[in-house]
Amino acid sequence: MIAGFFRYCRLKWSVTALIVPAVAYTAAQTALYLFGLGSFPRFALYSLAVAVWDIWSVQLLLRYLPGQAFYGSRLAVLVISVHAALHTFSLILASSDLLFGLAKSASESLPIYYIAICMSLAKAFALLAMVIEKLINDLKIAAEIDGMTGLANRSSLIDRGEELLMRCREEGVKFAVLFVDIDQFKAINDDLGHHAGDIALKAFASIVKDIFDEEDDICGRYGGEEFVCLLTGDSATNVVRKSEMLRSRLAHKPIRIGGHALTMTVSIGVATDDGEICLLRLIKRADGALYESKNSGRDRVTLAV
Repeated sequence: MIAGFFRYCRLKWSVTALIVPAVAYTAAQTALYLFGLGSFPRFALYSLAVAVWDIWSVQLLLRYLPGQAFYGSRLAVLVISVHAALHTFSLILASSDLLFGLAKSASESLPIYYIAICMSLAKAFALLAMVIEKLINDLKIAAEIDGMTGLANRSSLIDRGEELLMRCREEGVKFAVLFVDIDQFKAINDDLGHHAGDIALKAFASIVKDIFDEEDDICGRYGGEEFVCLLTGDSATNVVRKSEMLRSRLAHKPIRIGGHALTMTVSIGVATDDGEICLLRLIKRADGALYESKNSGRDRVTLAV
């Protein structure tokens, strides 16, 4: 179970660190049985082990919980915490009984025993809900995010972009489209291989994330080496300035690929919203400005008029 939590939280884990406590617990329980110390010490040791492992699980979830998880993980934290509290309480009762030499009848232990079984079942259902929630979130991300760059894919870009455009028009906020194309990208694949092309795409996406606001702006991979960024709240002058910042940073920051230093340039077309045309036509207008940049020698920004 702990190994599953490590995997869920995307953490590295050591097999030894998990096997040693399990072996130690098994050896201790075996020794208690062989020395005939009765069932209560074994029950106390079991409660201690369960409480420790539950607290460990909760700590992992609270500290390293993936950002997409919500309801399932919170339910798991709640149920596991209650489960740990129950076994801690059982441990305290068992310890006091052992300390004062009291014997407990089987009938007095049964309520706690049955409650523990019910809580174990609840924990199993909570863990199942947590896993299902993660699978749903992973599928949602796969449907909306480009796996290579981590930016929005084309369909997600358009869907979210149309909503963003409508909201900007309702609120009177400026809206602009950047259409970006990596210059001579085919040559990168042909000369250095497709692996180099993948590295170049990831490096480009990393710079895009640094320059543009991920909360207010939407950037996505439109296809191949073409990218579209939807910017809000900036005048045409500021949009062009940000575009130049992107172009300049790429041109002056070579990417190390094996023994090669690859310098990338981009051509960019910019179109601002006039309050009338739809998003796809606005993207097409930015695409037209992009081709003006290409025809003018590449590595430049052109504002559509």
